[in-house]
Amino acid sequence: MNKSDQHLALLYKTVDVLVFAICFFWVRTSFGESATLSKYDFGVFLLFLVIWQLIGYRNKLYFIHLHNNHYFRFRNLLNSHFMFMVGISMLVLLFDFPAFTREVVGGILGANVIASLLGNTGLSILIRYNRKRGGNARKVLIVGLGKPARKMAEYYKENPELGYQVLGFVSPKKTTSNKQGNFKVLGCVKDLGNVIISLGVQELILSLPMEKHKVIQEVVGIADFYGLRLKYVDSFGGLQGISYKSARYGDNYYLSMRQISLDQLYMAWAKRCFDVVFASVLLVLGTPLMLLIAVGIKLESRGPVMYCPRRIGQYGKAFRLYKFRSMYENDDSTAGVFSTRKNDPRVTPFGKFLRKYSLDELPQFFNVLQGNMSVVGPRPHRKVLEEQFQASVSNYKLRQFVKPGITGWAQVNGWRGPTETSEQKEQRTAHDLWYIHHWSVALDIKIIYLTAFGKKTHEMAF
Repeated sequence: MNKSDQHLALLYKTVDVLVFAICFFWVRTSFGESATLSKYDFGVFLLFLVIWQLIGYRNKLYFIHLHNNHYFRFRNLLNSHFMFMVGISMLVLLFDFPAFTREVVGGILGANVIASLLGNTGLSILIRYNRKRGGNARKVLIVGLGKPARKMAEYYKENPELGYQVLGFVSPKKTTSNKQGNFKVLGCVKDLGNVIISLGVQELILSLPMEKHKVIQEVVGIADFYGLRLKYVDSFGGLQGISYKSARYGDNYYLSMRQISLDQLYMAWAKRCFDVVFASVLLVLGTPLMLLIAVGIKLESRGPVMYCPRRIGQYGKAFRLYKFRSMYENDDSTAGVFSTRKNDPRVTPFGKFLRKYSLDELPQFFNVLQGNMSVVGPRPHRKVLEEQFQASVSNYKLRQFVKPGITGWAQVNGWRGPTETSEQKEQRTAHDLWYIHHWSVALDIKIIYLTAFGKKTHEMAF
């Protein structure tokens, strides 16, 4: 599930929760024994809401792709409502719920079904209308000139509400043809990198027979190099070692490659909730320490307390990173190219202490609350370093599938600090990609613990 699908799922989920809240409290105050709400009523509401969320998770109600047709979406929605009604009815029969008579509970469930179907229908129509007008469209390039490729391109053209704009085709080898049906042939695989850059391609669709495995591997490598999602249409064999998920667009089957657990909405929410809670608690508890650090910086040297360089975040989006100033003179915040070296004369004595124990990174918890960063993830790099890594490590850009972190698996395993050698670049990238593919809340907690108490974490801090 890409970011667009996650936002769509969140929108549907928000509508369902709001609709249920309105139905619950309207029926309760209008037809209950008392029009006054109590803490008990809110407790029952939360209980019912948790049951709905569990059913939604079980039925994958919010694992949404816009290409799912109305029939599929509403069949799943009706099935979830049926299970919800059965579950709540059994709960009411087995346990006593004062102020919630069978009539009140029946009214809540009935009103919720009708309002939910209407709300989902209206939302679906609005989303599709926006997509038909070109809103929130992803730029797609199709590699291949066969029948499955043409079929997929025509499917997208006939269904603009899906939000995919096909830019054209790329041939597996040089061709004199500059047209493929209603679409342009923009070059061959050798030109793919230039086409991606010039047109701002956001996703690749690979449609080649498996006997062209060398070309397929070349395209996979190019997609990894540019950090693009890749869908494979046609035969599904021969892709060992690459995580993927099969799905369907109309009559076309494809594989979404490089799938990770955080593509799932519930997993992404779990990480985000953990980030917000952890960052909020730490900022509250750490405010006195941060004030002392700010005073120490001002007393030691002239200049601002904060240094806010530009860093590259998720999907290549730049953001302003917050950190305490630890140098007499910092590198340019936007176009900086100088990395910190051991015994760097620019670092102040107090700054050396801050950097050794990573205290200069504390303001980045504000980045976490803003949504630019996560507590744990690959460390964000400046633009020039991104380009150096990309040039030397082919799958480096896959790090951008997740938000950058204040600390990460590479850092607690000793791969922080300089990135001058090929080994340092490859090991940092390998550790970051391992984390992405093995993420869990428990792993985040382990990394936070190792950040504070691990021996390797502070070995290369300077």
